[in-house]
Amino acid sequence: MKATIFVFMAVVFYTRTGGTTAEHLIDQPYIIERPVNQVDFDAMMLEYNVDRQPSDTVQIVINATITSLGLMNNNAQFSVIGMTVELEQSWMDSRLMFGGKSEVQIPRHIRIWTPVTFARNALTENIDQSHIQVSPEGKVQLFEKRSIQSFVNSEQLNHNFTTIFTTFSPSILYRPNVINSFVPQQPYSRAEMRIAGEKMDLIRASGSTIGSHSFAINFYNTNMEKQERSTNKSDLKNIVKDLKNLTNSTI
Repeated sequence: MKATIFVFMAVVFYTRTGGTTAEHLIDQPYIIERPVNQVDFDAMMLEYNVDRQPSDTVQIVINATITSLGLMNNNAQFSVIGMTVELEQSWMDSRLMFGGKSEVQIPRHIRIWTPVTFARNALTENIDQSHIQVSPEGKVQLFEKRSIQSFVNSEQLNHNFTTIFTTFSPSILYRPNVINSFVPQQPYSRAEMRIAGEKMDLIRASGSTIGSHSFAINFYNTNMEKQERSTNKSDLKNIVKDLKNLTNSTI
């Protein structure tokens, strides 16, 4: 008991003489730095028209990741290819700007304008998962995991095949950026993403234009490419040999 009283008196004396104790620290304000992202989506959407695109021409930056690829059906005339694509589309929408320091996820009950992008040559296409986030400057990022089955000509299957993505709006411009493949599927272990055409396959139905701007993901059969390069080299050697023989015989 005497020892406990002595320790208590020593702590009180240390505090009174300007020392720092745990009791003294509790009185100090404790500040936690957090990004300020107070977004009132309901107020933001009061004058927002979900059917109107952000500007006259919208540029959509595309990032794609192929996570699976396989042959679903195969016969003499056509084949069905199944793939899983993680598709990221990003664009600017100044109507969604807010005061903050980092991206926020848009709640599912909030509807904003998004591009209608679909695989034109797909037999079936399902969006398995999706979410949207927006940055303080109004950059929107739409992440989707899609399951796609596409018809492929059996002759093309031995060389390469293409999946074309397009939209209904002629004022949307796609800008392919990055394509990755976490699980390379043989023999299609090389894929490229490119613009399919500025004005490609215009189809007019009820006054609307379908497929005015498209981008494509090309899957290449690397084994066939190696064989073709080898064949071309062999053919070139034979041509050079024939030319030499012809020259010698002429002389």
